[in-house]
Amino acid sequence: MNATLQILEMLSAAYPRQVITEATIDAYMVTLQDVPPELLKAAALKHVTESKWFPTVAELRGAASALIAQVDGVPLPHAAWMEVKRLRREFSHPFIKKAIDRLGGMEAYGRSDVSEEMSWRAQFLSAYTQICEQAHEERIILPAVKEYRERLTAMTDEYKSLADAMKIPAVLGEREQEAAANKRRNKLYAQVTQ
Repeated sequence: MNATLQILEMLSAAYPRQVITEATIDAYMVTLQDVPPELLKAAALKHVTESKWFPTVAELRGAASALIAQVDGVPLPHAAWMEVKRLRREFSHPFIKKAIDRLGGMEAYGRSDVSEEMSWRAQFLSAYTQICEQAHEERIILPAVKEYRERLTAMTDEYKSLADAMKIPAVLGEREQEAAANKRRNKLYAQVTQ
């Protein structure tokens, strides 16, 4: 028996009032097929202990992503900041380095004035949270959506390359922007030469 189907049966038993149609089963089977069975089971069990409502696909994928983050040892934002404050050269997780690098690196933080710490902290927490959220989004995205996005990106890159080769603006409105820039340049030139 399919692991997703077994988990749906367990969820059905945990939420006996939930009506599960054949279409619901098909939707869960398709959208959860890429989640490893043991991880899906752990996510379902986590949900059962935390919610009185039957889980959506998004909730199961989100719970699976959260479990992966825990196993990966992704520190909470304030714990990550404490590592930065200790002026460490190596961090417990690469997301910390990535966040501090976005702000200019440890050298820039080390050269900063004590009075700037609150600003550094706010900027770091924002960058770190964004990095964690991006990683979460990458973990929960359906493979079909990821594949489509990659194909679309490749098509966009090909279009830009072709447009560059043909000297055609790649973005709609670029001609208008260029015309406006020329108009401003000509107006400025006219003012300067008077």
